[in-house]
Amino acid sequence: KSACQVAPGNPEVLTLVGNLHLSLCDWKPAQNVFNQLLEQKIPNVEAYSMLCLGNIYFNNLKTPGRYSKHLKYAGDFYRRILNKDHADAFAANGLGTIMAEKADLLRAKETFNNVREISGDSIPDALLNLGHIYLALSKHPEALQMYQNYLERTNQSDTPTSSKSRHEDEAEILHYIAFTYFDW
Repeated sequence: KSACQVAPGNPEVLTLVGNLHLSLCDWKPAQNVFNQLLEQKIPNVEAYSMLCLGNIYFNNLKTPGRYSKHLKYAGDFYRRILNKDHADAFAANGLGTIMAEKADLLRAKETFNNVREISGDSIPDALLNLGHIYLALSKHPEALQMYQNYLERTNQSDTPTSSKSRHEDEAEILHYIAFTYFDW
């Protein structure tokens, strides 16, 4: 609050405030902040804001009566980023999640593999997403490998990969691993 009072409209301050709302899953206030940043038309800030807005819509697919609308909006934001920067691995990863959600598993797999090649270790979510794709394709050994690689990479980092705690993140991945063994 203090930073916003001292520097109202400052892109760095607003980005931090938006990220704080995202970490708390306060979707509406986060959406308002990133829409405000989008209006400033600052290239790097604009791309980041579109990515966050796409992620907000994707994270809210389960809102009753809004599934199709939110899926479309999320995809639109990811595509807008990729139209400006074809190498944006974060937007490509988001677009892969849209493909997976639409059951276009082979294209989603190809997209996540491309993200993995381009980003190296910087986007571990591509591994997690590949694990989900392989599981859906009943390729259990490959799914296990992706989940275990994801777990290794995220354990090397100090920050949780979601708004949850590190222990909750790890428990979720172990759940995926256990389910993969069960399904196999």
